[in-house]
Amino acid sequence: MLLTEQISGKKYKVVSEWSEITLADAIEVSRISMPDKLKEIYENPTEEFLSTCTDELFISFSEFYKEVLAILTDIPKDVAENIDDLSLYKFFTERLLGFYLACKNCFPINYEIKEIECFRHKGRRWYLPESSEIMGKRILLADEMAQPIVEAITLLKNGLAAMPLVISILCRADKENYDEKIIIGRSKQFKSLTMNYVWEVFFCLTTLLNKPILNSNGYFQEVVRIVKQEQRLINQD
Repeated sequence: MLLTEQISGKKYKVVSEWSEITLADAIEVSRISMPDKLKEIYENPTEEFLSTCTDELFISFSEFYKEVLAILTDIPKDVAENIDDLSLYKFFTERLLGFYLACKNCFPINYEIKEIECFRHKGRRWYLPESSEIMGKRILLADEMAQPIVEAITLLKNGLAAMPLVISILCRADKENYDEKIIIGRSKQFKSLTMNYVWEVFFCLTTLLNKPILNSNGYFQEVVRIVKQEQRLINQD
């Protein structure tokens, strides 16, 4: 549920769950650049390094905090301008930092995967790729063709901005066949999908790379070989 923040006697909404954030908003958050010095703090959080960081340093990034706040809350810009720098820093760290980092890195640290089979969006039911069980092992995307999987994995290097197309590739209406023109044409509609469903599709795809695949099944071996080869190319970029 949306949390509220009271400022000067008035309450404002603040996101508290992924179901309250659309993919479009998450993409906008991901495009906000973290200041280099602040990025260094989060990438090198050693005790020695942090001991040199003062409150004055943290509160100096107020413009960055306000950019994120403008998307993840309904606090008006003029109200945000009147929040003192220390309170703004604390608010960002306690309430918005986790969402920002997940969007920026295209990976939510504490997300609990639900392994849903489908979701409703724009009046239609969309199905995630089907799964199969081989000798008791659940294999995600087992009934998908190798080509769409490789295409989707390749797109992931572009972060959240690519997820509308990734979702359009992997999620289909009931009994729908793979059609590239249809997939590209409808991808924009998934920008209004909430992030709890976006992460389900994301993990459905990425889990394939780490699933134990039986050596006796040549089809799955080939899919994973192609995908992992593509992933190595992505990591080299």
